[in-house]
Amino acid sequence: MISEAIRILDEGDAKLQIEMLHEELEQMQEELKEKNDLIKAKDDTIKAKDTLINELQKQVAEFYNK
Repeated sequence: MISEAIRILDEGDAKLQIEMLHEELEQMQEELKEKNDLIKAKDDTIKAKDTLINELQKQVAEFYNK
């Protein structure tokens, strides 16, 4: 009888630990998604600046070649 109670408690404890780990995993996945979104936004900004730099370099080269 006592061993059955211990088994039930162990099962409940294991389920609780699994739920806690699942919640932690979901939180970590959300944080990772937010960080990836931020990285993508920064990459887009860098690409836009690179495009602008290239265009300005072309304009400078054209100006000096006249």
